[in-house]
Amino acid sequence: MNCGYGAQDIADLRVSEINFEKEYIDRKRSKTKIRARHKLWPVTLQLIKAEMEPDAVGDDLVFRTKLGNGNALVQSRWVDGKYKRSDSISCMLWRVQRTTGINEGRSFYSLRRTGATMIERINPAVTEMYLAHSEKGMKKSYAERDWDSLGRALDDLKRQVVLDS
Repeated sequence: MNCGYGAQDIADLRVSEINFEKEYIDRKRSKTKIRARHKLWPVTLQLIKAEMEPDAVGDDLVFRTKLGNGNALVQSRWVDGKYKRSDSISCMLWRVQRTTGINEGRSFYSLRRTGATMIERINPAVTEMYLAHSEKGMKKSYAERDWDSLGRALDDLKRQVVLDS
């Protein structure tokens, strides 16, 4: 929810896109190729460091599957003329939901939708930045995005959703 990422965005995250010292991710979103810069919450940064591949550097993927041969967390391919998608992130969420008994039919992507709704209530001017959607009209050609405003909105979102705040 910190960055409004879907499973593919997490699976495609590269070490070089994370600034660990300044605590942000700066990258182009997998789906839209639109630049996004998300200030990381301490809990998010802590979890990234704990779960990332230990020897990953530069353009290496931050996360890989633990079992098998360390594949990307989300994979898409054609097999025997059929499109196959393997999504370890969504499978893990499903397992957690089943184990805890918390399952109202929510997908991993619902975290992105919920985060976007909350950001919209905090500051509607930064929702497109949070989602890494393109800007409308002439603004996209002439105006620099206000990443500090998104950072402040993410601080407000953190206060609402992170229990250790």
